[in-house]
Amino acid sequence: MAIYVNPISAESAEAYANRINEGFKDDESEQYKPSTVGDFSGFRKVTTSENPSFKCKDNLLLDFVSADGSNVVMSVTVEQFYDTDTTDMEVAMKAILGNMKVEVK
Repeated sequence: MAIYVNPISAESAEAYANRINEGFKDDESEQYKPSTVGDFSGFRKVTTSENPSFKCKDNLLLDFVSADGSNVVMSVTVEQFYDTDTTDMEVAMKAILGNMKVEVK
C-alpha cells in the first residue's frame, strides 16, 4: 500500500473535481463524485485495474481552511497493490484524515 498527501493548486476541491470531470464527460467511471469519508466531505474517485501490479487507487479531494483563513485543497491518495479487498484502504484513509493538520507557511 502507498499513501500520498499533496496540496492542489485550485480555488476549491469542487472546482478542481469539475475541471477534471470536464475531460471525462463520456466516462463516468473516471469522474470525481461527492463523497464522505469519516467526518470529511469532498470529491472522490476510485480506480481499479486488471494489471497485476496495480489493483486499486482511492483519491479524495478536500478543502481545508488554514490558520490564516485561506482555503487549501488537499489530495489524499491511497494505492493498494496485489489485493482487491479495499477494507484496508478505507481504514488507512480514515486514519490519515483523522490525524491531518494543514498549516500554510
